[in-house]
Amino acid sequence: MRFLFSVLCALLAPALCCAQLVGTVYSKSSDKPMQAASVTLLKAQQPTGYKAFSGENGQFTLPLPPAGIYRLMISFVGYKTFYYQVEVKPGERKVPLSRLYLEPSSISLSRIDIKSDKNLVKIKHDTLEYAAADFKTAENASLQNLLTKIPGIYIDPQGNIFYQGKQIKDIYIDGRPYAEIAAGSGPQQKITQQLLAGMAEYIQIANKPDPGSQAPVGSGEKIINITVPKALKKGINGTISGGWGNKDSYNLAGQLNLLRAHKQLILSAGGNNVNASTGPSSTDEQTYMAEAMAGLMDMKNVNANLSIDVNPKVKLNGRLYHQNGSMEMSTSSLRTNILADSSYQYQSLVTRLSQILVDHVSVSADLHPNENDLLNVGFNGEVMNNKTVSGSSFLTNTLAKDTINSGRLENENTIRNRNMSFSGLYVHGLKKADARLVLNWNIGQSSIQEDQKNYSLNTVKSSGSRDSMNQLVDNSMTTDNINLSASFSKTIAKGIDMNIGYSFSANNTLNNQQAMDFEYSRSAYDKPNDSLSYRFKSLMQTHGLNAGLFVQKGKLKGMLGLGFHSSLSRSVNLGQDRRYDQQVNFLAPTASVMYNWRPTASIILRYTVLPSMMDRSKFLLPVISSQNPLYMQLGNPDLKPVVDHQFSIELQTLTMKGFSFSVNMLGGIEKNGMSTAITTDSTGRQVSRPVNVNGNYTLTPIITISKRVSSIGLSVDYNTFSSVRHTQTYLNQTLSPTVTIVSDHHLSISWMLKNALEITLMQQLRYSATQYHLQVNSYQDYLLTRSYVGINGYLPLQLNLGSAVVYTVNTGASQHFTLWNAWISKTMLAKKSLQVKLYVYDLLHQNQALNNIQMPTYTERSERTTLQQYFMASASYFFGKK
Repeated sequence: MRFLFSVLCALLAPALCCAQLVGTVYSKSSDKPMQAASVTLLKAQQPTGYKAFSGENGQFTLPLPPAGIYRLMISFVGYKTFYYQVEVKPGERKVPLSRLYLEPSSISLSRIDIKSDKNLVKIKHDTLEYAAADFKTAENASLQNLLTKIPGIYIDPQGNIFYQGKQIKDIYIDGRPYAEIAAGSGPQQKITQQLLAGMAEYIQIANKPDPGSQAPVGSGEKIINITVPKALKKGINGTISGGWGNKDSYNLAGQLNLLRAHKQLILSAGGNNVNASTGPSSTDEQTYMAEAMAGLMDMKNVNANLSIDVNPKVKLNGRLYHQNGSMEMSTSSLRTNILADSSYQYQSLVTRLSQILVDHVSVSADLHPNENDLLNVGFNGEVMNNKTVSGSSFLTNTLAKDTINSGRLENENTIRNRNMSFSGLYVHGLKKADARLVLNWNIGQSSIQEDQKNYSLNTVKSSGSRDSMNQLVDNSMTTDNINLSASFSKTIAKGIDMNIGYSFSANNTLNNQQAMDFEYSRSAYDKPNDSLSYRFKSLMQTHGLNAGLFVQKGKLKGMLGLGFHSSLSRSVNLGQDRRYDQQVNFLAPTASVMYNWRPTASIILRYTVLPSMMDRSKFLLPVISSQNPLYMQLGNPDLKPVVDHQFSIELQTLTMKGFSFSVNMLGGIEKNGMSTAITTDSTGRQVSRPVNVNGNYTLTPIITISKRVSSIGLSVDYNTFSSVRHTQTYLNQTLSPTVTIVSDHHLSISWMLKNALEITLMQQLRYSATQYHLQVNSYQDYLLTRSYVGINGYLPLQLNLGSAVVYTVNTGASQHFTLWNAWISKTMLAKKSLQVKLYVYDLLHQNQALNNIQMPTYTERSERTTLQQYFMASASYFFGKK
């Protein structure tokens, strides 16, 4: 692999290397070289696309542009922006520059008088920058502990990061992509818990670099960029830690960081059976944030991130990820199905054992051959295997506890998922015409192979009849997809830009399912079940034309766009020689306006129409429930496209002193919305199928308020996420509207007192209520509260004594419990590089995992097995500390 990489670099370097512009940046006050100064080449006051940062010796290198007169713009936090004229003569191969000196200043780039030693945040163009030193953290604290102290940043219990109510999906380190966090939960969500706060010198919040974007005004994604201290860019640093405890518990983790100006390598590995997302070295206890994780997991993972600048024109990025492990969980649940004239309950006890294996690889290359062209190519591949063996018993009865039926179910399910894609982006700038051409492409394939063995026995109490199911089901689905787009944008007048574009997407899916019943006379699965067997071929194809007008005048920005889409959905039942076709043409207007009354304060209004075709490879086919033998889902070939009318109002403001406030009001109204029609009978059997309805709508207000008081080390953060959802469903052919209200409030207070005591207080209050109009006066609600107190004391002799308590009340499950953790640790050796620790989890032996669900046709509460009391002793070594 090393040999191939060397050959590739050797072949590319001569072709891509070119003449250079070389200079060195110095501080005028100290006469010393300045690292990480921003250097941008301008032509007629406009960026040329050439940009660099000065290295450890203050030197920077830029590709030499065509002959002409240019200006260098050099900036650094706390210094005046410096401009220097450069003349490039025809035929020159190298232009050396004299020393370039920056002069200290207390004026920000936004021309606001800001004393750099008094303001918490600095503005650098579209970037907000915070100094990590302004947020005191404990020794060896995690990056998450640092981020939660920054005004406007909120990290939810699953590890998803939000800034002023909007999710941040990408983490960069020194301007290089490190992790992309998809919505949901998983190892990537815990990425900020695995990095140490000491890796950060500055935390930057900026717009995501996307040269091909023509998004509506104000809708661009944000990123977090961590700039690393100069001292950590020498040698190698990282952590090795191991913990062992009673009940055969263990927690092992390690991380290695090699950080340089032109390359970056971060390796991490770990394994534990205590449901932990970090190694035992972490000193910040986030019991409240983690909630009660269900199940008992034994997971191991390896993660590698590599980024290399081959030369100023070629950058390579790669990531490898491997995870394997197991999870064991038992779930006791009670579901109440709501009918027009009555209700009945379905009780179940399920025991499940799962084996998980995930391998992921992604590589990309950024090529910038000249000032007018940019090319990015990439590959993503993932393999995921999941095998689950489960057994359950069930009982259906009336609210008067009269038994309707009972039985048991055994299931063995194996899923093999394969995904790969090739992507590319090409941007060509037409400088003379002040225009740009953007090409995007993505070609990929995904395949799912699923094998099920289902056995069930059901007894109907009223008749005494018994029926059983013993089936082997093999299902495979392969999808080939292609997405292409081209756009052209041009400045047609001062402050006015136009954009036109074309897009094409096609998905070809082959879905094959074979169901075989068990033939007891031959003791084999060799009896075909035609009702559950099928072979479908589906095509979804869309052509799109888009046009947009972008206007900017002073503090006001606006965008008006219109799209025309022509979609074809075709499905062929190869077994029955039946064909389903649907051709739909629709318009998709969008409009947005943003007003910035100061650099960190804005209001945005946005309206968008989002049509979407139904994926017939999913909604035409019957689905077998491996969890409940009484439930069956059918397909529906008559589904219409969903048209979602979305609107939003966003108000965001941030002061230089550390006060952040935002209000995001999101709403949506669906035409031909997706819903469910359910038919049930007196024996508890239930058949559902997808249908279109009108009248579905949602309203989601999100409010965030944060304040940092640096003088006393205090951070206060309040977030509320609420929603009102109106849903139309059919139950036994009767329209059943429901209204669900959820209001989730989070308050956190963090106080670091003279580096000797850290106190963290958190309070969560979640109220959920559903009004079922099918039944008169049917109103279901519950309240969930979590109260957290964490105390970290830093004592003489380098001792740390800590405790964390979270008290949970769940009225829906009529339960309350206390989770109390405690620890004592000691650091020793030079630079506190060795830590020994004794940790006790769940001192009171009360931890529980409770869950409540309120759906349009039922409510459900469940209790699942979860981790309980253990003791662990650990040792951690931090190498390369500066």
